[in-house]
Amino acid sequence: MSLFVDKNHRRKSPIAIAGFFTTVLFLCVYGVLYVLLAEPLYRHVALSSPAATNVAHALIISLAGTALCGLLFLLKDKRVALFGFVGLAVVLVMFYVATFLMEDSRRDMMLPLITLYGLAPALVGNAAAWPLYLKLRKTHPLPQPKTLREEIREAAGTSGSPAVHAAPPSAAAASRRSPEEDAMLLYGDDGDSAV
Repeated sequence: MSLFVDKNHRRKSPIAIAGFFTTVLFLCVYGVLYVLLAEPLYRHVALSSPAATNVAHALIISLAGTALCGLLFLLKDKRVALFGFVGLAVVLVMFYVATFLMEDSRRDMMLPLITLYGLAPALVGNAAAWPLYLKLRKTHPLPQPKTLREEIREAAGTSGSPAVHAAPPSAAAASRRSPEEDAMLLYGDDGDSAV
């Protein structure tokens, strides 16, 4: 099996890479919002207890961040935004696991910090993203992947009919290649990794 082509001779989707970088983008958005909104919220929003005030601040910042990050649902592939929010939850779990591997004194300091800044964006973001994605998925189905031959024909500007002009001598050799060999030539793989 090729690294870039699946068993149906279609180019593999880079959605995992897009989801990872979307998660990094979302972390930056939430971080900037915490930096920009923490001081004004501290001055203007005060509740009866400090814990309730912290929760209110985290929820306000999370709602603002989710609204900004939710703009990625305007992209053609709606999974990118969803995977960004899922990535926030994955990063939060990774931080919790890393915290539980620390010694007790550091763990007692890190758990409230991670919970204060990480839990609200992950919960609010996923709570908003999943219903929105499921609703959009009904009206915007996933794009159907094209085979390599269809992509090459589309890029070359042909409709799949044979060319009118004479083919070069290497065309006979190209017709004997399998789609996997075509993909290896297209992506520059020399075939050394084949088992």
